[in-house]
Amino acid sequence: MALVTMANLEAPYDYVESEEVISEAVRLLSVRDTAITSQEAAAPASLSKLQGLGKDIWKNIEPQQYVDSLRDEWEAK
Repeated sequence: MALVTMANLEAPYDYVESEEVISEAVRLLSVRDTAITSQEAAAPASLSKLQGLGKDIWKNIEPQQYVDSLRDEWEAK
């Protein structure tokens, strides 16, 4: 568990007077540490999971016609 000090809390002394506020700060620091540990333990995402994503967008579009339309846009500019 992290040591709670005034520097960790980054709050004015008047605000950090009650045990309730300090215990809440300790809880939040613990949650933060747990979240960081969980992210580090997660396996990296695989690019192969993206295969086929969005294929429905291109369902009725012919590749050559699409490329030709892009070239027409370039020439028009």
